[in-house]
Amino acid sequence: MLIYLIDGNNLYHAINSVCDAKEPRLALVDYLKSTRLTGSRTNEVVIVFDGYDNSLLTTENEYRIIYSKSREADDVIEEEIQKLKHKRQVVVVSDDHRVIDFAKSEGATVKRIKKFLKPITTKSQIKKNDEDQNLADDKKDSITKELEKIWVK
Repeated sequence: MLIYLIDGNNLYHAINSVCDAKEPRLALVDYLKSTRLTGSRTNEVVIVFDGYDNSLLTTENEYRIIYSKSREADDVIEEEIQKLKHKRQVVVVSDDHRVIDFAKSEGATVKRIKKFLKPITTKSQIKKNDEDQNLADDKKDSITKELEKIWVK
């Protein structure tokens, strides 16, 4: 399991559709869910935003949302890294040099925003991936039965 620590404001400013949204923080969470950029659902995702709580995200249960309040989000991200025991499982997503340097010094992996966003390059690829997933879901039962015939005797 990986733990993604995401510099929320840093990331949403890099995505035009998110940055231009009426509620960019909410749009970022929706974007991350739809694109699956953090991989498996078993991975933990922590998004740190500058500023104060946005009531639209307080009930978010799939991701942990942290607001820096009167502090800098960078300070909060550094504290979160320090709290974790297995730093090699931590992936920090940011372009902030201070955060990058700190994360590396603690043994965490760093993904710059551009590299983090790279797996999703076009809407047609996203749509194709979704269609592939739906096909697999449709055939799931028959595949399971076929495999049972082969492996369960």
